[in-house]
Amino acid sequence: GQCEGEASCPTFNAVQAGAEAAARLSVDKIGVISTVFTHNSRCYPEGILARSPKKLVVLSCGCPDLARLVEHNLGDPGGMAAVEADLHQELDHMVYDDHIQCCVLGCTHYPLVADSIRRLYPGLPLIDPAEEMARALKEYLEGEGLLASDDRLGGLTIYTTGDVKEYALRARQVGLERIGSVSFYPPMAL
Repeated sequence: GQCEGEASCPTFNAVQAGAEAAARLSVDKIGVISTVFTHNSRCYPEGILARSPKKLVVLSCGCPDLARLVEHNLGDPGGMAAVEADLHQELDHMVYDDHIQCCVLGCTHYPLVADSIRRLYPGLPLIDPAEEMARALKEYLEGEGLLASDDRLGGLTIYTTGDVKEYALRARQVGLERIGSVSFYPPMAL
């Protein structure tokens, strides 16, 4: 039987996908920026180290304010100064003192300001776990012969463990299209 909260279909995990992508790189020192909660869970450093064939240094930084700043200032040129000031505060030490060779964007909000990060730290490779997860999903769908043809636009059914109305609003703000529904789903055990 299924465990309570376990999905009845294949699931794809952004942390796993991001960790796998980071572990595949030919680098020795990886930085991770995330929320404080994710940082404290150690899921990215442990995931990257477990998947890497070689010895790596993985530095993790929990950013207490960055997700909130991104959420409230996205699309506002004036507010982006606060986002970039916070990025400097959180990333400067890892980039300039620790000399990380890539950075994992370990929060769904952070890829929304990837252009700012690239401008502040030119040449620093960024890993977006959500993009890596989407790539893994595409590979799975291709392998199973389930990938829709280019002329058929798919729809999107969203399940969130958070606030449904808030998620629907934010999804539209970041440009998600063809959303069929947004529903609550109880958190699953990891």
